This record gives sequence, C-alpha cells and structure tokens, in this order.
Amino acid sequence: MARQHKVGIHLFCGRLRLEGTLQKIDTYTAYWREIVGPDMREFRQSPADLRLAFHLAISLFHMGDWVYGAHKTTIDANFTYVDSNGATKPVHDEKTFANAIRTLNSDFELIRSIANSAKHLQLKKSSKAYHTHTASHAANTVSQPTGFGQGSFGQGPYGGTQRVMLEGPGGNDLEFQSIAASVWQTWESLAQKHGWQI
Repeated sequence: MARQHKVGIHLFCGRLRLEGTLQKIDTYTAYWREIVGPDMREFRQSPADLRLAFHLAISLFHMGDWVYGAHKTTIDANFTYVDSNGATKPVHDEKTFANAIRTLNSDFELIRSIANSAKHLQLKKSSKAYHTHTASHAANTVSQPTGFGQGSFGQGPYGGTQRVMLEGPGGNDLEFQSIAASVWQTWESLAQKHGWQI
C-alpha cells in the first residue's frame, strides 16, 4: 500500500507549515494497488473513455519497470526473450523484460505500442513482426461504436455501444478492454507463479 504521511500548512510567525497527507508510491505492490488497479476499475466503468484507456495501457506496460526493479536478479536468471533475429536470449534490463512478457503474451506488445504511441504520438520503429495489430500512432487507438461490421465477430456488446478499439488491418479491430484484461491476467499469473506480492 502507498505510504502516507500527515502534512499541514499553517502560517506561523511568518513561516509556512504544511498540513495534510503526503502519499508515496515506492514499491511495485503499491504501484499495482494504487495506480494499475484504479486505472483498470475506472476503465471498466467507462469503456468508451480514450483517456482512461491510455492511462491503463501506460500503467500496465510500466508495471514491468517496477517489477524488474524489485526482482532484477531473479528475473535475469529466469526469464528469456526472443530477439528480432529469432534467437532466445536472457533478460538483462527493463526493455528485455518487456520483450520476455511479450513472448509470454503477445497482447503485451499491443499494450506497449498503445502506451508508447500515447506518449510519443507516433512510433518510429514498428513491432508489427510481433503482432499485426501493433499501434504505430496514437490515432490507431479510437473510441467508436462497435457491433455490426466493427471489429471482429463477437467483439463488444450486441447493438453497437461505444468502446475503445485498437484499429487493425482490413478493419479487423480489437477491443481494448479484452487486450487490457489479458495483460492484467498475465501480471496476476506471473505474480502468483513467482511469489511477487501484488
């Protein structure tokens, strides 16, 4: 849980004193509970909200940085990734750990591309080799009505409600909520398997 400290603001003899609560997130457990969890809950309540989708993609993607920082030695010894030449290599930093997660679940590459395109607008390097739906521009993630003719058969609720979608080739769009849920489940499974406290 995030650490909280009481802080106050008072003017006393010409000096300011602070009063209130200072919140600090300094562990991956706190990051999961205070950032990723609320992002997921808020998006599920508003599945058409593009801002919430971007927030959720960013927090799900960066969970890897937090976990890697806490478990670097164990992760380096136990995780591998497949490089662009198809060779299997050991993880050695946050980026290669993200590549290892992508190897376990290709939806993680979609989350990474959505998060990075939201941050940078347009990605210079495409990772389409890992997933055909990878975003290359922030505009590839859209809020649109789904249903008849939008997305894959069976995607979204019947009747065409507004949803955040990741545009795909040939109009074969993917529902963001399904991608996010898949990556969420990957983090939960990895945490259970490796004893990470989330």
